[in-house]
Amino acid sequence: MGKIWRRAECGKLYHICTNFHSAIIIVSFLSACIVISTMPSFRKPFVELSCDHRWLHDAQKTYLYTTRRSKLYEDMSIDIAKNGPLFLDMGTTSQGLQLSELFNLSSGQVVPLQKPAHPPVRATVLHLDFDTARKILQAVQKTFPAAFIGVMWYQDPRLYHSSMYHASHHLEPIPASREEIAEEIRATNEVAKRCCPLDIRLERVVLTSTGVLLGCWQVVNGTDPAIIRKWLKTHLPNSPTKQLYNPVMIHTSLARILGPPRDQKMVNYFDTYVSNLNMELCNFKATLRELWFVEEMDVLALALNGRLKQHRFPLECNSTSGKALF
Repeated sequence: MGKIWRRAECGKLYHICTNFHSAIIIVSFLSACIVISTMPSFRKPFVELSCDHRWLHDAQKTYLYTTRRSKLYEDMSIDIAKNGPLFLDMGTTSQGLQLSELFNLSSGQVVPLQKPAHPPVRATVLHLDFDTARKILQAVQKTFPAAFIGVMWYQDPRLYHSSMYHASHHLEPIPASREEIAEEIRATNEVAKRCCPLDIRLERVVLTSTGVLLGCWQVVNGTDPAIIRKWLKTHLPNSPTKQLYNPVMIHTSLARILGPPRDQKMVNYFDTYVSNLNMELCNFKATLRELWFVEEMDVLALALNGRLKQHRFPLECNSTSGKALF
């Protein structure tokens, strides 16, 4: 009887082991199918890629440009903590010019000093439309109290811009004939035709040690500024070797603080005002649709409402390569 029971139990155990072994094989097979089906070489892409491999190559750069911009803006935000508020003593601007050379504050009002530029600065900039700029200006004026009246210069909302590339600047002047300038204008138009409009988002506002209140942007869609500058460099071969801005940077000057406010206690609250402005404008969205070639007949004409010539070109997105960083 005991032998019969043992044989029966062994038979059951054999069937259990056999079924268990089969289950392992089935599970392993299904797992292998899942792994194979999710491998990149077998998976159908969510978006059908074109045959233009430059699009894919540039798309992979988008994250790199974004992170480089964020790191750059973070470094800019601690500039005033490292160097102190140099503007309280009417120090130098971000371009090495003395504030006292650019503004007169003696009358209780901020009066820009227009000085001819020899030769005129020639620059390309992305223009921000007036309606969008006016909303930003209103936020700035609302945030900074009346004590700053007479020591704060607000950027004209008709001229809000992001500087891209210089054909000539004050640190490396490059004189040019009217024929040569006409060729630079034509070349800028060619670049504009390739570029796609930029949908941008405000990442942060920073106050620099030289007193400039800057809006620092990220690109959501469109041709990245690094690409635009690369194309401009190619199309403007006689331009200064040293450009003024980081290749990935896209920023807008919103205002300049030129000295201490009437209430000296306000000096202790700069970080509070900037923080409040950041909360007001955080993730503010805009679209840049025009590339300008400007001739600044006066020093910092775009910033100080000086004499300038504007040549405006729409971003037309005509070329496939213009869609590089959507």
